[in-house]
Parts: sequence; C-alpha cells; structure tokens
Amino acid sequence: RIFSIDFDSIIVDDEQREEHQSFIFDGEFLVEKEIDEDGKRFVKRRVAAPGELIDPLKLGEEGMIPLPIGQRKDDILSRYRVELLDTEEGISTEDAPLLKLLGDAYQLKLVPRDEFAENERFTQIRLWYEADNFYPMASVAKDRSGDEITVRLLGATINAPAQPDRVDTSIPREPGWEIRIDDPHAVPNAAQDN
Repeated sequence: RIFSIDFDSIIVDDEQREEHQSFIFDGEFLVEKEIDEDGKRFVKRRVAAPGELIDPLKLGEEGMIPLPIGQRKDDILSRYRVELLDTEEGISTEDAPLLKLLGDAYQLKLVPRDEFAENERFTQIRLWYEADNFYPMASVAKDRSGDEITVRLLGATINAPAQPDRVDTSIPREPGWEIRIDDPHAVPNAAQDN
C-alpha cells in the first residue's frame, strides 16, 4: 500500500486555522510534512524493513495512522463490535457542515472488543460511506481523553494510479525545513537522500 493524505486546515476548539500537513507512505517510509505559522517540519520514519509489507493505516498495534479504510472485514470484526447507525446519529447540531456533506450515507460505529480495549487509542470510531459506491466520506474518532478527531474526505480520488510526485519521500532541498530522520536500518555515515 502506498498513499498520500493532505490536510490544508485544522479546527481546534471551534477555531479553524490554516495548517498544511501531509502524510506520505511509499511502502517503507512514512513522511510527515507540516507547514504552519511556526515553520516547516519534515519527519521521515522507516516503518517497514526492506522487503517487509506493512499497512500504516491498519487498526491495532501495526498502524501508525489507524484509519479503517481498505481493510479486511474479518480484521475489523475481530477487533471491534460494529453497529450500523442512521446517517445523522451522534452528530451535534454545531456540525451542520458535516451533516450537509454526508447526505444519505451509511454510518458504522466501531467500539473495541473488551480484549483489545485497553491497548486501543480510540474508544470509538464512527465512519461514513457514500450510499451509492461505499467510498469513505468521513470519520470521527474519540480517544481516551474524550477528544474527537474528525476527518472529512473531500474530493478524494479512490484507486487512481499514484502520481510519483505525490508519494515522494525525499528530503526537501530548499532551505527553511526542520528535518528529522528515523531509520534504524540506515547504513552509518551514508548520505541520506531518500
């Protein structure tokens, strides 16, 4: 699995601010790029050994960005109790834009099974899928502290060929980037240009 996920704004405590954040996975490295008023940060982590196949979106211990998109039904059902809800159930009136976006969607509510609950980051995940084609539209995940993380997938392209520049994990060459590399498989003193 390779992917690129881009965010252009963040909402914290009902305040929206421009903040560009990208997550890029090329099969071995997961890159996080962030541009905000405080500067530019680039973090590159090796999450798979050479030749190893992993899924950083996988729910549970393996996933660094746990989103149940494109995952096997059996894997989800083994870790979560799943319930089909009405589209608008659990959405507050303050989040009217989300309701407008969802229209006539299917909503699934995932709650960790007892044997996994202690190690799960989220106590509940709600997912919405388009009624026509079952494309993912949005997710709301509630963590142990009660905070909610809402992701809306607007204009998502599903199963399109990956454009090489969109999954580029090379270190930025232009000045001004704060760069951190975490690669336990790196050759000592080798130039890091990936």
